[in-house]
Amino acid sequence: MPWAVRLLFAIVVAAALAGCRADTSPSATVAGSPVMTVQSAVAMAEAKQFDQLSSLACPARQAEVEARLDLVPDIAAALPPEITTAQGLSALEVSFDQAELDEASRLGDLATVRLVGTLRVSVDRVQVRQLIQQVGRARGTPVSDSVADALADAFAARVQARQVVDATIPLAAQQGRWLICW
Repeated sequence: MPWAVRLLFAIVVAAALAGCRADTSPSATVAGSPVMTVQSAVAMAEAKQFDQLSSLACPARQAEVEARLDLVPDIAAALPPEITTAQGLSALEVSFDQAELDEASRLGDLATVRLVGTLRVSVDRVQVRQLIQQVGRARGTPVSDSVADALADAFAARVQARQVVDATIPLAAQQGRWLICW
């Protein structure tokens, strides 16, 4: 599923933030820290707030990030019309297991943060089962519990993923805060 691949991509955020450069003017007070910015990105991904990730990108790349992380069309295309995108997303669970964040370097307005951990995308089978039965009822073809369970298991097998992540994320102090600037 293309949207599942894009989901993994969104969480790591890497290539979507390519090409930003640090502001060359002397930095004033910078709120937070580079690690806090990456922690925020991880938290947004785990909360499935992909539409907010662009707020952590350099201004020059925010529109590109928004376009690349717009998962709604892909998810909507993969779902039957009886299920909303919000319902589909609510059946997914996204987490970083054993995430470790360390500031690897800092030189003036530039920094890098190393993110190491395991990204996990899993499926809430109970929710998927309910959604399958909802579709069946809407179409006038009730789906038994055993069939719904089998379909939920098949869906989970296609969507669930584990990915080891070891990424170095560059950041720049811009607009008074640390922003991800790949």
